[in-house]
Order: sequence, then structure tokens, then C-alpha cells
Amino acid sequence: MPPICNVVFLRRVRSRILFEQMLGRATRRCDEIGKTVFRIYDPVDIYAALQDVSAMKPLVKDPNITLDQLLQELTDPNSLAAPGNKPETSHAHDVLDVISQKVMRVLRKAVKKAELKPLLKQKLDELEALWGVEPGKLHQHLHRLGPKQAADFVQSHSGLLKQLSEVNALLGSDSCPLIYEGADEFKSRTQTYGVNEKPADYLESFNHFIRDQLNQSAPLA
Repeated sequence: MPPICNVVFLRRVRSRILFEQMLGRATRRCDEIGKTVFRIYDPVDIYAALQDVSAMKPLVKDPNITLDQLLQELTDPNSLAAPGNKPETSHAHDVLDVISQKVMRVLRKAVKKAELKPLLKQKLDELEALWGVEPGKLHQHLHRLGPKQAADFVQSHSGLLKQLSEVNALLGSDSCPLIYEGADEFKSRTQTYGVNEKPADYLESFNHFIRDQLNQSAPLA
């Protein structure tokens, strides 16, 4: 079932193979719904118990690291000199893998939702002309370039981070969806004091209230 986006573990299993089969049901691509991630709900703590022996590891080890920081690391010459997690690779290779995943997550979802969002579709068309590559395939393009050329691409497109932020804003989110895409227009500005015409009227009415309530309310006495 490729559309599965959530896996809920309600019992512990001791078999690593069975555990990975369970996870595997959610790892299948489903471009029809713009699927880029899946979530694990684990009240029985099975993930923590088996993660050391499982061969299935997340590509993004630190989901809190920002894209801004990753792009800075990619363009840092020291990243090419530092060793990577795999043989004959550099730290820049690891950084590029994470960047590709984050870019894919934003743009693949944007391409899917652009069918119903004219402003988002317009933005993606603009970016395709600017980047020279389809937005939905930018992550693949960067990965094929390799760390050094990908860093050159990032430096030559200095507005990349801002452009991705703009796409994210137009995309909205499941928890904070965009419900209005029209342009705001200033109509008028007025100042009011409720039923009163001016501040003095408000103060006078409050003074009347104090006098009338003085014997009825203990705090005012």
C-alpha cells in the first residue's frame, strides 16, 4: 500500500527482519499524493530497542539542522577535505545527501500541489527558468553534480535559500494551510472608544460606574 504515510507500533517484536518489513510498508514512494516522508508512532518503544541492529537508517540524522547551515557547509572548502561516513567520500558528500533530501521534500510536494495553487505554479515556472532544471528534479540534479559542482551551483544561485522559503510559504502546511491567496487592500482606518465619541466620554462613563457601584462592590469600597 504505497499511500501509507504513518506507521503505528502497538506491540513489540523481537525479529529485526519483521521490524524492517513493517517499516518497509511506509518507505514506498507514492508520487500520486506527493509523498516525501512517513511518520512513526511508537508508544511501545520498539524503534529505540531495535535501531542498533536495524539496517534501515534515516538519511537525515539530524532533522533540526537548517538548510542554511547545510548550504554553508557545502560551500566550505574544508568540507571537501574532511572524511565522510563512507569510504572514499568527504563530509561534503554527506552534506549533499541531506540537502538533496530536504530540497526534495519541499519541491516534490510543491509540484504536486501546484495543480491547485496558481501562484505556486507560477513560482515554480519562474524557478525552472532561473535554475535551468525542473524544480521537482532539482535534488537529483544536485546529486548528479557532486559536491564541488553542487557548491558552485549554490554559489551561482545566491537566492536559492530565499526562493525555497518562498515556495514553502506558498505551499503552506498541513497544520497551517493557506486559506486565502488574494492581495490585501487598505480600505480605511478609524479610532473608536466603544459607544463613546472621545477619551473624555470614556473616562466620564467610567467615573459614573465607580460612583454607582461604590456601595454594591466590596473591592471598590
